[in-house]
Amino acid sequence: MEENTDTLTQEQSRQVCRNLAQLAKQVRLTQEAIAEKTGYKQANISRLFSGRFSPRLEVIFTVLKAINELTNQSFTLTDIDVKPSIA
Repeated sequence: MEENTDTLTQEQSRQVCRNLAQLAKQVRLTQEAIAEKTGYKQANISRLFSGRFSPRLEVIFTVLKAINELTNQSFTLTDIDVKPSIA
């Protein structure tokens, strides 16, 4: 996972990652389950959820898609409060 953003500021990206962690906790998904579904390492999911780095938007989409597939839900970026910056 690269440290790079597409349309979110660094702080927005980090907050979104923390929000993803909250969502995963609410639906009772482990980092291990998400890692297995996404193909990312569990350690990277942990870093992502802690907000210690700001990933590309593609990574956020991948994790959100995994959460949806694992829970049979249809969460969107709005559910994790994504507000792209206007550049």
